[in-house]
Amino acid sequence: MTEALDIIVVSTTALGGESVAALFRTFGYRVRAQMPTCVALAADLVVFVSAVALEQHRSVHSTHDRTVCVVGVPKHQGPGGVDHYLDPRIDVARARALLTSILGAPEHHSATELSAREATIVAGYVKGKTRGELAREYYLADATVSTHLSRAREKYRAHGRQVRSKVDLAYRAIEDGLIECPCTHRRPRPIRSPE
Repeated sequence: MTEALDIIVVSTTALGGESVAALFRTFGYRVRAQMPTCVALAADLVVFVSAVALEQHRSVHSTHDRTVCVVGVPKHQGPGGVDHYLDPRIDVARARALLTSILGAPEHHSATELSAREATIVAGYVKGKTRGELAREYYLADATVSTHLSRAREKYRAHGRQVRSKVDLAYRAIEDGLIECPCTHRRPRPIRSPE
């Protein structure tokens, strides 16, 4: 089953794309990050983390039938065909407002029904605890912790919410409110003006 997407984030670096995608996921949108030359996925909005990512993507794929947003400040001679610019210096609330103005409010998918123990194990696991640490903390066998994680993954998949990796499991935990996204509470670094 292919997951329907609201936003594709295209970046020349995996970290840049996944960071922006993680932020957009906290807003409730269904998001995937990809490199510029990967197979183009269907989504309502394509966000390019830079104008370079846009140009690399366009060398392989067309963007004429999609809404295009570039993270950056518009330049006088910027790339054509850009519908929106997302200033990287704006705060999270304004970024959310811009996406809502483009896509509308995200459709809230219902949280996958995990048992209390599954939710506790998933939350601890995606926060960085090992299976062994969780087993000792909750007086469980290592195999029982693995079983809880497997069942949680199966439940997510049954609801069409892919979980191919620990990162995907962390995204689902954030979406379902099991853990807070660490990126939403960071203070932005002050931007120094050019001297």
